[in-house]
Amino acid sequence: MSFKPVTMRCADGKDVVISKDNILQMKTLCNILEMRGEEEEELQDIPLENVSSSTMNQILKYCSRERSLSTNSETVKPLKKSNFFKKLHLQEILELFNAADFLEMESLFSTCAKEIADKLSQMTLSEIRLALDIQDDDGTPEEMKNKLFQEYAEHKCCCE
Repeated sequence: MSFKPVTMRCADGKDVVISKDNILQMKTLCNILEMRGEEEEELQDIPLENVSSSTMNQILKYCSRERSLSTNSETVKPLKKSNFFKKLHLQEILELFNAADFLEMESLFSTCAKEIADKLSQMTLSEIRLALDIQDDDGTPEEMKNKLFQEYAEHKCCCE
């Protein structure tokens, strides 16, 4: 199906215009637009209640980066080694992770899961509790840290 650019109304009430190339990377948006049909003159202000505009803008940067990788794989550094995730705090990566799951973006989802697991592996238990707002946990500190690490390292997207 061919899509025109669409204006999405994000969770924070801000609008973000998403191009056809980006829409095609998001299975959830493809499904929404296919259900709405192309007979509508303008597809504007489609609510996207699970994703903030700042997170969506990060996703659009990721989509642009992915397109660059696929068209010019020899000259572009792999995403994992790029500065894309280095500039983001754990909370921002968690937001991307949840948005990627909602939007059914398998590549972003799995990359975020790996980044989260990497960041958790470098944190102390008290830092993990604070970052993930864990009030109470069972088991030893090492068991809890290993459990969280495994959850993110092996997490599967809802689209799989």
